[in-house]
Amino acid sequence: MNNQNLINILLVALFVVILGSCYNHFLKDDKVADENFAVTQTEASQTQELEQEQAQESETPDLKAPEVKSKGNIEYSSSILTQLKTQKEVSVAVNPPTAYSGRTQESILNERKNYVSKVFNMPNYKPMESIFGGIASGKPWIGIKGAYCDGWQSTKGRTDGPSEESVFMNNPLGLVMIEMPYYTYSIPSSCSTTAKLLPAKITVSKEAINVYYNLSAYHNNYVRPEGRKYTIYYLKPINAKDFGYEWGYVANSKYVGFSDENSIMDNVYNFLDFIHLGGACQVEGGCNNGSPNQRALEFRPNAFPAYMQIYLWKEHPEHTTSNPDMIVNIYMN
Repeated sequence: MNNQNLINILLVALFVVILGSCYNHFLKDDKVADENFAVTQTEASQTQELEQEQAQESETPDLKAPEVKSKGNIEYSSSILTQLKTQKEVSVAVNPPTAYSGRTQESILNERKNYVSKVFNMPNYKPMESIFGGIASGKPWIGIKGAYCDGWQSTKGRTDGPSEESVFMNNPLGLVMIEMPYYTYSIPSSCSTTAKLLPAKITVSKEAINVYYNLSAYHNNYVRPEGRKYTIYYLKPINAKDFGYEWGYVANSKYVGFSDENSIMDNVYNFLDFIHLGGACQVEGGCNNGSPNQRALEFRPNAFPAYMQIYLWKEHPEHTTSNPDMIVNIYMN
């Protein structure tokens, strides 16, 4: 073999080695490219899924009670009826609480009659004797701040300021409202007369009354952190009973649990509310206060927002699904 042939063989071998190296390099690049493409596709897919989830969350409507038609058996004032001709819902004023201590029964009930006349067409309205007839003139009433902010360590100031029952009596359209929890869960350092758990707003339609509460703000600002899990609130149907709706049932709800096994969520319930002179305030001579304690009306929100849809009847219904005379939707944001 001459020298030229040897050189040619060596050149061919070198070319084969170089070609093989290039081929392996290209294969590696393709593999990396495929892996990068797969990662990119996975990230894109995850991003798309997240965007879809966020879009779905943003499109989720506010929690609303089912639209149920009641008999609309209620006598709104002419001003409200006029507005309902052109509006589906009408907002009404939420009235502040007032002080009842030392006043006469007549004075207190005249104040209630005035509030009733603004929202109802009831020229001959008389507060129900079985509810309000036990009010003792000249006696103290349990105050909001004394009952729920200062605790029971001392009776001093317990009946000062706005009275607890005035929250409900001054807002007659709130057929069913919410009563704040016992003082044992309140925060004395931050509690004030603003801790009265008034509705944020009340709206009415032909079929229902809607009562809205900023309950989460109240819960976080005025209830001790260690007590928030166990705090019990109460339905207050004193206005419903006064206007003849003596029976109620929580037909629909979301994120609400009741304490009693025979609660208003389990059975049609007969409201028992009345006001009398009692000793719960531990003040000498007693105080006017709402009674009795109705365990069937004790509830606890499990999350916010939450709602309850309460059917009301003037006569005991045959079934829990019977068409109600009126509906109250309570929204807790």
